[in-house]
Amino acid sequence: MRIQSPTLGLAVCLAAGLGLSASFASATTVTWDFSHPTGQLGTSKTYGSVITPPTGEVVGITAYGYEQQTTTGGSSSFNRKRSYGPKSTDLYGKDSGTSESGLGISNDSDHEIDYTVTSGHASCGHRTKTIFQSFIQLDLKNAIEAFPNIADATITIGSLQNPDTAVLSYSNKLGHIGTQIEQVSYKHATDGVSTVSLNLSHFSLADPYLTISSAGPSCCYQSCCHFSSSVLLDSGELSYTSATPTPEPAAAGLLGFAAMGLGLMPRRRTK
Repeated sequence: MRIQSPTLGLAVCLAAGLGLSASFASATTVTWDFSHPTGQLGTSKTYGSVITPPTGEVVGITAYGYEQQTTTGGSSSFNRKRSYGPKSTDLYGKDSGTSESGLGISNDSDHEIDYTVTSGHASCGHRTKTIFQSFIQLDLKNAIEAFPNIADATITIGSLQNPDTAVLSYSNKLGHIGTQIEQVSYKHATDGVSTVSLNLSHFSLADPYLTISSAGPSCCYQSCCHFSSSVLLDSGELSYTSATPTPEPAAAGLLGFAAMGLGLMPRRRTK
């Protein structure tokens, strides 16, 4: 004896017609580790992403190193100004402990991102003010294109000791520090490391460069002084939302009613 169930075909067709038309948001984290590799790295270095949960996709961010210096004053004229840069300089991967690991500049004595001011007057044997500054720029174009639904982004800065201060800026041009958007002081660090949220509304394909530099107070000409601030770029991280198909609530309800129909409708027996 064979049992036929005409409602079975109805339920299958209904399920196929409803489809998977809705979606839910799942969070994905993308991380770039700038603490490796170590040693002298050249004037630019591309770092691949680590995506969690894994997708098999790798998105590169390229880092560029720069330095510049300005000297004002001298023996003949107080207002004389001499400068060089910004010019490309080699990056350096430093690994000297937990808070002293990250990306810096090879030409700096401590292999970090430096800001140094030296000034004085006649009693010091000179009457000059020299400002040396190095900085790193990250090209975010690939990340901007790959992750349009970015919910949050952070940058982790290392080697933040008294009186160090890191400055984050956005720029539309390599070699140009750009416009400041955030300062990270040693006062905000824990064991020399600070993670700060980054406002990505400033960045676009027209303004794709994130600049990491150091800053500090200006020395006056009336006394001899020396000031130095230096930091490291440790890592960067962003999270974004991705859509994953799932049945709409209305569709799920209709599928439930269809399943109930299988049990409620009469069955015809044939011999």
